[in-house]
Amino acid sequence: RLITLDRVHRNLGSLMALLFVIIGFTGAMSVFRHELDVWGNPETRQPPAGSSRDLQLVVDAAVRDRELSSIDRLVAVFPENDGEAMRVFVVPGANAPSDEFYLNEAPPPAMETKRNHTADLLFQIHAYLLTNNKIGRSLVGLVGLAFVVSITTGFYTYRHRLRDLFRMEWHRGLRRSSADAHKAIGIWALGFHFLIGLSGAYLGLQEFFVLAPASAVFSGDLTKARKE
Repeated sequence: RLITLDRVHRNLGSLMALLFVIIGFTGAMSVFRHELDVWGNPETRQPPAGSSRDLQLVVDAAVRDRELSSIDRLVAVFPENDGEAMRVFVVPGANAPSDEFYLNEAPPPAMETKRNHTADLLFQIHAYLLTNNKIGRSLVGLVGLAFVVSITTGFYTYRHRLRDLFRMEWHRGLRRSSADAHKAIGIWALGFHFLIGLSGAYLGLQEFFVLAPASAVFSGDLTKARKE
């Protein structure tokens, strides 16, 4: 039984290691998404000095300049810190991609297109694996589920390591030292890793989590199930 679980743990880790690293790294970087946006777009650092009338004027000008027939939705995100510009998302229509601009409030006020999309790219990799649809989100959810299985099988297989949390056999070579470090870090960060994997699995596969109770309780009505 332990041999089987050990094989599951090792094989799953070998197959999914690259995805674990990619999603984990981009997720860690996405925590600083706002800061990366400010760093990559220096034009966002400016003293706020505008009004709602200024915003309407620059939106109207942006519509004219880009020859947009209409705007389905406009979202203005006020700056989180002093010295940053207001972000404006313009959605021309239901099936059209949104454009992101910065409100440059230095006279005369103008709408500047966002130039650096590094933070958006990292988030798209983390949340959708660059697919930007439900399939990509579900794939990320499956990776989270695989991470949970890897953690569970690894803990059960190496649970005896709980008594060796402070013991590292550095003198037995790089391979043995690396294995000891992997097991020790896995045990030390067990709660954090399990929570990250479980929450990622739920967020990516929430449609499937909702589908079961919706079919049983709400006769397949997903909309009603989400509301409840």
